[in-house]
Amino acid sequence: MQNERLYSLDLLRGLDIFFLTVLCGILGTAHAKLGFPSAAFNEQLMHRWGLFHVIDIVMPMFIFMCGAAVPFALGRRLKDGRPTAAFWKHLAVRFAQLWACGMIAQGNLLSLEMSKIRLFDNTLQTIACGYVIAALVLLIRVRWVRWTMPVVLALVYTIPLAVYGDYSPRGNLAFILETKMAAFFSAPFGFSTEVGEYTWYPTVPMFGVMTLLGMISTEILADKVASGSRKALRLGLLGAGILALGWATYPVIPSIKHIFTLTFTAQAMGWCMISLAVLYYLTDVLRFRRGLGIFILFGQFALTAYMLADTPLVAILYQATWELSHGLVHLVGENWAAFQRGILQGVLITLALVVRRRLKQR
Repeated sequence: MQNERLYSLDLLRGLDIFFLTVLCGILGTAHAKLGFPSAAFNEQLMHRWGLFHVIDIVMPMFIFMCGAAVPFALGRRLKDGRPTAAFWKHLAVRFAQLWACGMIAQGNLLSLEMSKIRLFDNTLQTIACGYVIAALVLLIRVRWVRWTMPVVLALVYTIPLAVYGDYSPRGNLAFILETKMAAFFSAPFGFSTEVGEYTWYPTVPMFGVMTLLGMISTEILADKVASGSRKALRLGLLGAGILALGWATYPVIPSIKHIFTLTFTAQAMGWCMISLAVLYYLTDVLRFRRGLGIFILFGQFALTAYMLADTPLVAILYQATWELSHGLVHLVGENWAAFQRGILQGVLITLALVVRRRLKQR
């Protein structure tokens, strides 16, 4: 694996997390308070059962991009293709970090009430699971075997889902298994066994699929023999093929983000690969990088940005924006003031990331 960090990886991750933590909130507030963008556009920011909207790609892309970083993060901790102590240490620490952050973000860990804490209920924990799967697959030396693993995992998840149950919110096999697995793993700790509309435990194979496709994408782009244009084309064509698979299976398998059906996952991964291929060609091959610094910042410190926007820390940010902008109500009215508070909150998150980068550089 080449040592040079791919600019496009940080850029795509940054665009994804910027949309989630800053832009999505601003657009939602603008629609609610000011009536723009349109209702049709705002619908694209809503998760709907059986539909594929723009907002639905955010979480899969986050998982995909973490998989894309695996060859760089773990590849240098291999010696002659074999894992070192540093490899296993990094894997264990990363898993624990992501799992703990996930429990803080949406698992009510900070409530300190065992009955309210949810063991597995967040995107960061799906990344932790996918990270472990990708790390183990990375140890497989035969490339074609590595590259078939996403297919194997997808079939392991998809076939039982198609055979048993249906694709309704409560009748699908993933939800049925989720209720049993949540009780099995959470009850011994006294944690909450409540189950929402998303499934986590039985869907781990699909989280692995998304992470592995990210890792494979990096392997394609890190090829030292092919030209940059050819690598971008290969990745783009692979993404187009996976996207076509998602469209082709739609009449048989609904596109459901909540349980990550094959149709949904293939569409999401197809768009992720195409997006990465385009950005790779523009920024790593043609070197068009001007004016993208803010997205690189969010990409390099994606976890920090996520924790700022989706944990109890957001209450601190909200209070700060209120203190700084409440006077605007008398000047522009409550609706415009709310919109400007959303922008100010994005500015504060950005400033926090700048401070985080400065601290890291010391």
